[in-house]
Amino acid sequence: MLKLSWVIFFSFILLTRVYGTVDDTIEELQAQLKEETSETAIIDLMNQLSRAFNRSDINKTYSYAQDAYDRSEKIDYKEGLVKSLFYLALYYDRTGDRLMSIEYNTRSLEIAKLINDYKFIIAISNNLGYNFYNLGLYDRALTLYFEALPYAEKNEEDNMNVLILENISNVFLALGDLDKENIYYEKSVEVAKKSSDPRLDYIPDLYLAKQATTAENYILADAYYTSSLYKAHNASHQSYVLRQFALSKKTEKKYLEAEKKLLSAIELTANSLGVGKLLATKFELVQLLNEMSRYQESLEITEELLTNYKEENTQKSLLLDIHIAAAEAYQQTGQSNKAIANYTASMIIKDSIFSEQKIKIINGLDVKYNLKEKEKENYYLRLEQEKTELISNQQKKIVVFTTLLLVLLSAISILLFRANRQKRQFNEKLGEQVNYKTLELQKTNLELKESNMELERFAHIASHDLKEPLRSISSFSQLLERNLDKPNSKNDLKEYASFIQRNAKQMNNLIEDVLE
Repeated sequence: MLKLSWVIFFSFILLTRVYGTVDDTIEELQAQLKEETSETAIIDLMNQLSRAFNRSDINKTYSYAQDAYDRSEKIDYKEGLVKSLFYLALYYDRTGDRLMSIEYNTRSLEIAKLINDYKFIIAISNNLGYNFYNLGLYDRALTLYFEALPYAEKNEEDNMNVLILENISNVFLALGDLDKENIYYEKSVEVAKKSSDPRLDYIPDLYLAKQATTAENYILADAYYTSSLYKAHNASHQSYVLRQFALSKKTEKKYLEAEKKLLSAIELTANSLGVGKLLATKFELVQLLNEMSRYQESLEITEELLTNYKEENTQKSLLLDIHIAAAEAYQQTGQSNKAIANYTASMIIKDSIFSEQKIKIINGLDVKYNLKEKEKENYYLRLEQEKTELISNQQKKIVVFTTLLLVLLSAISILLFRANRQKRQFNEKLGEQVNYKTLELQKTNLELKESNMELERFAHIASHDLKEPLRSISSFSQLLERNLDKPNSKNDLKEYASFIQRNAKQMNNLIEDVLE
C-alpha cells in the first residue's frame, strides 16, 4: 500500500508531459477555446482544461471532461473519448469513488486498445491495476500490470516501466511471495538507474536508503533519503519519499522527526493528490501518534478518516486497521463504549476478510495459474522481441560479411588477373630468350662441329707432316749406325748427321706451328 498509493498522480504527470505542458495556462486555453471552430480541436482543448484544473478545481476537471466526452460521443471521436473518460476517472479517484473510477478507466482502456494508443493503454492499465489492488483483487491487478509492462518496455517508457514493476512487487508482497516481491522491486531500480529520465533520479538513492535502514545504518540512510528527496521532481514523489523517511525515523525511535516528515507528506498530498493517498498517509500518522501515546490527537484524525472513508472503495484491511487503532486510542483515553464499538466493527470486518480469504484460498490455484500464465506470456513476448533483434543483427552481420567477402574476392580476382598477365608476359619473354639461346647454342654447336672437323683435318695433316721427318731421322740414324765402323765413312757420317739435324729442325718448326 505504501509504494502503490502514489500511482494515480504519477500516471497523470506522465500524460501531462506526453500530451501538453502544464505551462499552458488556463487563461490561454480558455482564450483558444473561444476562438476555435474545429470540433475535434475544441474537444482537445476541453481535455487540456480538464487536466489543468485537476490540481486547482476538481469540479471544473469533471465539467470539462464530461463536456469533452459528450462532444466526442456525438462525432465518434475516439481520441477525445479516451482522454475525457480518463480524466473523469481521475476525478473519481480524487473524490474517493474507486468503483466509478474503475468503470470509466475500463471504458477508456477499451477504446485506447481499439486505436492502439499505447501511452494511454499503459497509464490506464496501471490505474486500473491500482484500483483492483486496493480492492484485494490481486489476480486482476497482476493481469493488467503484465499487459501494460510489454508496452512500456517496447516503447521505452522508463517512468511507467519502473512504476509498473514496483506495483507488481507490491502485489507479490500482498500475496506473501517475498522472493518475487524483491525481484520485481530490484528490476524497477535497475531500470531507473539505466534511464535518462530525470523523474526517476530519486529512485536509486531511495533504494539505498531502505537498505541502509534495514542494516540499521541510520546516518547513511538519512543521507540517501535527503538526496532522494532533493532529486524528487513532483509532489507525488516527494510525498512518497517523506513517508519512507518517516518510517525510517520511526524504526530509529525518533518519533518527532517521523511526525514532521509525515505532516509534510500530508501537506503535499492534500494539495495535489487524491483522497485515497491522503487517507493512507494520515493513517500512518495515527499509528505514530498511538505509539507516542498521544491518543487524543490520534482520535481526532481517526474520526476524520472514518467519516471520509468509503468501505466499498478500498481495502477492508485498511478499514480494519483504522478501527483497531481507534479502539486502542479510545481505550487508553477511558472511552470504553467507543472502544468496544470499534472493536466490534473491526471483528465484523475481520470476519468478512476471513470469508474472502477462504474464497481466495479456494480460488488460489486459479490466481497462481493466471499469474504464471501472464508471466510466461510476458517472458515469451520478450523472448520474441530478443529473437527478432537477434535475427536483425545476424542479417546485418551477414550483409557486412558478404560485402567484405565480395570485396575480398574482387581484390583476389584483380591480383590473380595481374599475376596471370605478368606470368604470361614473363613466359613470352622467357620463350624469346630460350629461342634466342637455342639458336645461339645451335650456331655454337655448328661452329664447334666445324672446328672439330678442322681440328681433325689439321691433326691428320700435322701427324702426316710430323711422321715424315721422324721417318727420315730414323732412316739416317740406321745408316749412321751401320757406317760407324766402316773406314773412310767420315764424310758419309757427316752427311747423315746433317740430314738428321735438318729433319729435327723441320720437326721443331712443325711443332711450333701447331702450338701457335
